[in-house]
Amino acid sequence: MTVAFDLDKASAAITEAAADPFTFTWAGGSYETPNVKSWSVDVVAAAATGNIVGAMEELLGQEQWAEFRKGKPTLGTIEALFAAISKDSGLTPGE
Repeated sequence: MTVAFDLDKASAAITEAAADPFTFTWAGGSYETPNVKSWSVDVVAAAATGNIVGAMEELLGQEQWAEFRKGKPTLGTIEALFAAISKDSGLTPGE
């Protein structure tokens, strides 16, 4: 069988090119999320349906999410964080 496209190879190249995480501070803690090109389909699906809290929980992972929540973030806090991530990655709303 002839393979027309090697998605494993392409994915590895994208992951390598997008190695720098997005880092931020909040309520005395330091956090990082994967580069937007490394987001899982679960994060993208949650964000696309407007579930930014779920997307943020997925991005941070269990341990960071638990620490992040100790700072009592509001929806506005999370929206500001998503805006900063979007700006940093060059995304615009609707992408």
